[in-house]
Amino acid sequence: MAAGCCLGAAVADTADADALQQAYGVFQQQARNVQPQSTPKTVSTDGWAATQLAWLALFPLVLILRCLLHGWLSVRQRAKHLGELFHSLGDKVWQAYRSSTRQGFAQRLRRLREWAQRQRRGVVLEQVLRLGGRSKQYGQAYRQPQGHRTSNLLDRVMKLMQRYFDSGRHGRSVATSNEAGPWRLEQSSGTLEPTPLPQRVVTQPAGVRFDGWLPPLTAPPQNP
Repeated sequence: MAAGCCLGAAVADTADADALQQAYGVFQQQARNVQPQSTPKTVSTDGWAATQLAWLALFPLVLILRCLLHGWLSVRQRAKHLGELFHSLGDKVWQAYRSSTRQGFAQRLRRLREWAQRQRRGVVLEQVLRLGGRSKQYGQAYRQPQGHRTSNLLDRVMKLMQRYFDSGRHGRSVATSNEAGPWRLEQSSGTLEPTPLPQRVVTQPAGVRFDGWLPPLTAPPQNP
């Protein structure tokens, strides 16, 4: 993702590291069509180990930033029935998130753990303790001010992608990478339209040339 623009989209057949590496490789290829040495400095992911392994295989020097939002969603799923206690819990989590320093963030997560141990037992407490115990992973983002501490930017666009496939009547329940490509172009073209694109000429593997970051949605007929 870049300023709401989806730079690469593909479908993984499974959720293991090999399949995810192949799918994320579409982004790598398309980014390097524009800048041959393009390498992200950071990537925000959930806690799925296969996702992190896939990114490190493609970009060995990338810094993995663990998404705090996913940690909170695991807590929310189990605690949203708690009424006022749930709201207090959410306030404390996001107060920690808004800390201006890494030290303050870690301190607030410690206080969150202590508060939760006085309030709850069972699965809710377990999830809160897990979240609070990841302060070092979450805190990595303070060393990378340009990195994303949550995957919220991506999640918003993925909701649009889900609606695209749900309304497409593809005749089957599983989408393919060939169908993800047109969605990516349509979504990204609309995102970038208000801002002038940098003029770059890129040659695609099929020999199609285009100006800017993305190929146009419509192209003149090609001679047979």
